[in-house]
Amino acid sequence: MNEGDRSLIQELALGQEDAWRILYERHYPFMCYLAAQYVHDDFLATALASDVISHLWEKRTTIHIGTSLRSYLLQSTRNRCLDYLKSSYQQREQTSLSGIGNAPPFDEDHPLGILLEKELEKQLFAVMDKMPAQTRRVFEKSRVEGLTYDQIAEQLGISPSTVKYHIRQALALLRKEFGEYLGLVLLFLSTL
Repeated sequence: MNEGDRSLIQELALGQEDAWRILYERHYPFMCYLAAQYVHDDFLATALASDVISHLWEKRTTIHIGTSLRSYLLQSTRNRCLDYLKSSYQQREQTSLSGIGNAPPFDEDHPLGILLEKELEKQLFAVMDKMPAQTRRVFEKSRVEGLTYDQIAEQLGISPSTVKYHIRQALALLRKEFGEYLGLVLLFLSTL
């Protein structure tokens, strides 16, 4: 950490408003930019960046920063965005799994549930058919057979990093096709 950061952090700990203003002017715009890259919403990005700065101000007397102040703020912004996205995803997942409105959730014997499952399976296999053969093979061994990356690498005679590459490629294609429902699709895959 450079001397300027150390001094600014000490001034913040003492509650000096000039230090707050300097912190805000130097780092807030880039924090907002970084947050917008995660959440794709400028208003939400500014709110998340403001949360990080507010948290720093609230904890200014007890917080310990071992890296540069900028690194700390950017990492905190990233973590805040990921927490928000995870929370938002879980809420959407819970809402989508609980049925629409007050309608009862479908069990596996319900005709509409069976129809939806068959449709999802059809779409999933259509997307998997678009994958290169090796990517599909690796993905099936991972998600359907439940093998580890090392087991897949050994079976197919490739390196674990190549396995990771193919998994990333498969997930990218699935994410493109299924968007926010990717978690549900992966859950469905594990039941095949």
